[in-house]
Amino acid sequence: MVKSTIKKTLRNIILGVSALFLAVSGPEMHQYYLRHTVGKSVVQISPNGKGGGSGFSMEGASGELYIVTNEHVCSPSLDGYVYIKSDRGFTSRKEIVHIDTIHDICLVKGDKRIPALDLASKPSKGDTHFVIGHPGGRKLTISKGEYIGNDVIELLDMSAKTVAECKGRVIELNFFEQMMYGMQFVCLKSMKTYASSAIAYGGNSGSPAVNVWGNVMGILFAGSREQNTDNHLVPLEELKRVISQF
Repeated sequence: MVKSTIKKTLRNIILGVSALFLAVSGPEMHQYYLRHTVGKSVVQISPNGKGGGSGFSMEGASGELYIVTNEHVCSPSLDGYVYIKSDRGFTSRKEIVHIDTIHDICLVKGDKRIPALDLASKPSKGDTHFVIGHPGGRKLTISKGEYIGNDVIELLDMSAKTVAECKGRVIELNFFEQMMYGMQFVCLKSMKTYASSAIAYGGNSGSPAVNVWGNVMGILFAGSREQNTDNHLVPLEELKRVISQF
């Protein structure tokens, strides 16, 4: 255990020094660094062999590896498994081990071929970060943005089957709306988020948002319908809380 900790510490020092050097060398060199270090830890995730989003590897408190993504990326799975595809040339089928519907987090069994990312410290307003993922099932893309600040948004909660089960705001639908949408009411849950200016598209859900050192400070999970530069991240605190339980 001690040797493992020392080895991990030395690796982080080397990566940190490399990131600092490349960050001051210029944006192209820094993006190359992110693509070929952080990028090794980011995968495509497909619940049923098609569609899906992105995810990334992290180490739990037990030392086990997990792939982190969004609950809404995992939820279409019909059998409790998802497909993991790496740009490094392999695909594997992995079991879903934890779902957090409130904070839109899903943990999937990890793979030793996919190295784990480390957690960042809490960002400050204006801090630069990079969203790294597979929008539209394409090869790895990197989008630069800034942490705008904390925010609260309302999301549709499909898990509430009755008004009493709704933990947020209830919108009653009239007869015609019920016929159109197949629901008697709409349940909206409030969620605390990090607001980001990074560009994101469909398929970026579950992508890690990393700081200039390549450490994770949030998970992309929602965007604006009006523009693709008004996006939301699952906060670092929630990611820490979930991963520390495993």
